[in-house]
This record gives sequence, structure tokens and C-alpha cells, in this order.
Amino acid sequence: MSQTYTPFDLDTSVWQEEYYSLSNYREQYQNYVNGDTLISGRTYAQLWQVGRTTFNFMSPVVNWINSDIYMGAIREDSSRRIWYIPTGQTAERLLYDFNLSVGPTYSFKDIPLDSFVVKRIDSVEICGSQRARYYIEPLPGPFLDSIFWVEGIGNNQGLLHRYNYFEDGVIPFYNCYQQANCGSCTLVNLTPPISETQLIQLSHVSPYGIDLTVLQTHVLTSVQLFDLQGKLLVQKTGRGESTMRLSVALPKGVYFLTALTQSGQQSIKVRL
Repeated sequence: MSQTYTPFDLDTSVWQEEYYSLSNYREQYQNYVNGDTLISGRTYAQLWQVGRTTFNFMSPVVNWINSDIYMGAIREDSSRRIWYIPTGQTAERLLYDFNLSVGPTYSFKDIPLDSFVVKRIDSVEICGSQRARYYIEPLPGPFLDSIFWVEGIGNNQGLLHRYNYFEDGVIPFYNCYQQANCGSCTLVNLTPPISETQLIQLSHVSPYGIDLTVLQTHVLTSVQLFDLQGKLLVQKTGRGESTMRLSVALPKGVYFLTALTQSGQQSIKVRL
């Protein structure tokens, strides 16, 4: 895949995320950059987080606690690598390296991935720029949610790594990215690939049901339907088939349909 690399915008970027832990803790916040700082002769952007926290996730939201905190310093070097110094620390950590290729096993000691491989690389268009997307598979086994890195943005589970193995983590379908002159916040996880063979084939679409087929080389693991704000509306688990009917009863409008298979996923817009 040949394309121009899209660097991080460390002047105007905003990362909107939502994090949960078990059933009684939730965070809604935005990471944003505000000013520069000089550390050991290198210029870093100052990363801040504003948001709110609740400890009663399963109850009515009545006790949100607001916060506005300094998260640390972040920079991008000339080799497409992203470095981060958390607040209160002095050593920088390698967050991302956008020079990876499919096949080899990698290990970043400063993020919670003992080792991982890149399963495939495609491209997405976000904020008017074409960006490479790296599908990450941790070793020895997968996370609960799929992981991919996007150049110039971070990953589909947040800018800073908060991956979930079990009952905690960033909710990937609430993660969106925005920068100056970009318009509305873009849901990173639902952005379809550029110039990729269409995985999903639709044979029937109505406010009451969707019939879909995936390519014969793929097997469905699940199908999900989201509204334009990223809220999961309908989900159906696959049982080894390549066709599926998703029963719905929704108002007419535009939605995101995501098909997950054993070898990847694809999202498309559908109009009911």
C-alpha cells in the first residue's frame, strides 16, 4: 500500500472517549492538546483531559464528578513514532510506531501488549486525509474488542492505550476524533476502508429487516447495527454461516451496519 503518511495534529486534535470498569464505574472525557513544553531539549505537546466520572453505572446518573487534568507530554518524531511522558514521570514511552508490516511479531514494553502481530493494513479517510489502518492481534490471544491503529489518530479504543481483556476498557464504538476544519467528530471504529473489495452484499433492506451476505471466503461471527451517534441498536451472533437476516423495527433513516468475520470486519451505511 503506497500513500502519503498523515502525521498527528498536535495542535487542534480532540479525542472523545468513554471508559468503563465492571458495572459500577464509567468515565466520559476528551483528550486535547493545549500548548507546548520543552523536556530534555525536545518539544512536546501538552495533553489534557476534561471529563466526568460516575461510580453508579447501573443506576441513574446522579453523582458525576467533573475533572480537568494534565495527562502528560506527547510528541511525534521524524520516523513516524509517537512518544508519551505521563504526568509525574520523566521517561518517555513509545505509544505507536507506524512503520510496522504484516507478519513479524512486535513487542512494545511500554504498552499493555506483551507481543502482537499486524494481521492486515488498509486505508481509511478521516478529516479529509487518507490514513493507513493497522489491524492488531495481541499474542497469545485476542481482546474482547478488535483493535486497530490509525495513523495521525491513535487507535479505535482511544489515544492512550486502555485495552480491555475482560470487563473494563474504552468502548470502541463511542470513540471519535476531531480536529480543526474537520467538521463533526468522526467515529473511528465505523469508518469504512478505502478501495477495498466490498465484504457485505445487501439483498433486502427495510425498517423491519436486513438480509445480507458476506463473501464466500468469510464466515460471519456477528452483525451489528448502530445509529449515527455510535449507539449499538441490534446485534446478532453468527453460527458459521455467510448469510444472515437481521430483524429490526426502527424509524426510517441512515444507520451503520457492521459485519464481523474471522478475518476482519467492515462497516457500511444503510438507509432503512
